[in-house]
Amino acid sequence: DALTVAGLVTAGSATITGDLTVDTNVLKVDTTLNRVGIGTASPIAGSSLDVRGAVGTGTDIQSLTLIDTSALAINNGGGLSFGYVFESPSTVIGRAGYIKTIKENATDGNYASAMVFGVTANGASTAERYRIGSDGTSTWSVAGTTAMTLNSTGLGIGASPSYKLEVVAPAGDNIVSLFRSG
Repeated sequence: DALTVAGLVTAGSATITGDLTVDTNVLKVDTTLNRVGIGTASPIAGSSLDVRGAVGTGTDIQSLTLIDTSALAINNGGGLSFGYVFESPSTVIGRAGYIKTIKENATDGNYASAMVFGVTANGASTAERYRIGSDGTSTWSVAGTTAMTLNSTGLGIGASPSYKLEVVAPAGDNIVSLFRSG
């Protein structure tokens, strides 16, 4: 059966009117300003969620961790999605863009990951546009095609580079154009 505390809280559900503070600065829900603070009792103005704290040292410090707990598979990973109101009165696109870290392989015990960035074109689904691989290779994509790759060899436009600078274009297209204005 349900447990009721002073008529306010029932086991399995809770309704709190007013602010909520847990252990002075572990969690703060500010109902007046509609903000939530984790690790702070004073969530910053202009933000709905303010997460503070440091776990780890050096470059391994994390304030917020997002973990995908799906089964081991290539391209699984935690991330953030961004959205906005795109049509009046309040039609919302919930994934207009994203940043996430993904597993580069499906090998058990292999930690290789990539950071990927995606955005949505008008009338299209959200697609990856930029990737930083575990080896440091950066790849920019346009319409599902690799447009540019930067790796330890060099910069490739239209191709993965075999030289310091490699530019590849379809037959009949100009390869390089240099302009001086004025």
